[in-house]
Amino acid sequence: MKKKILFIFIAILSLTMTVNAKEVTSDLKLTEDITTGIHIPEGKEVVLDLNNHKISGVIDNYATIYNEGTLTIKGNGEVSNDYSEATDPSLILNKGTITIENGKYSGGAYNLLNEGKATIKGGSFTRTGGTTIAIQNNKTLSITNITVQGQVISNNSITIKDGTFNAGVRITKKGTIKGGNFK
Repeated sequence: MKKKILFIFIAILSLTMTVNAKEVTSDLKLTEDITTGIHIPEGKEVVLDLNNHKISGVIDNYATIYNEGTLTIKGNGEVSNDYSEATDPSLILNKGTITIENGKYSGGAYNLLNEGKATIKGGSFTRTGGTTIAIQNNKTLSITNITVQGQVISNNSITIKDGTFNAGVRITKKGTIKGGNFK
C-alpha cells in the first residue's frame, strides 16, 4: 500500500511540475519569445532553434529549460530568468543529454546545472545573481569555445578544450583541460 501511495504522489508531482511549461516533444524553431519555460520529457529527442528569440520564465521554481530527454540548442537567441533568492531556480536543468551550440544564457542560480550528459560547443554564459557559479557539473561535461562570466564547478567528469573563463574552473574529481583562456 505504501508503494502505491508513493507512486501516485510521484506521478502527481511530475504532472504539476511541468503544468505551466511549454512541453516540447519534437523539433522547434522559435517564431516568438516564450515566457513560460520549456520542458523536454524523457525519451524525446528535440532540436531547439532559438532563431533570435528569447526563452524566459521558470518552471515551478526549478529551471527555465528542464531537459529529461535529448536536447540540442542552436541558433542565436537568449535564455534568461531573474535570480530569486527565495526560489533559486537554474536557467537550464539537464537530467538527460544536452548539446548547446550557441546562444546567450544569463540568470538563474546556475546558467547550467548538469545532472546528465552535457556538451557545450559555443555560446556565452553569464552569472547575474546569488552564487558566483555559472555552470555546475555533477555528471559528464565537455566544453569547447564558450565564454563564461562566473565559475565553472565540476564534481565529476569534465573536459575543457577551449573557451574564455573569467572567474575560474574548479574540478573536484576527474577532468582534463586541453586549452582555454583563464582570467
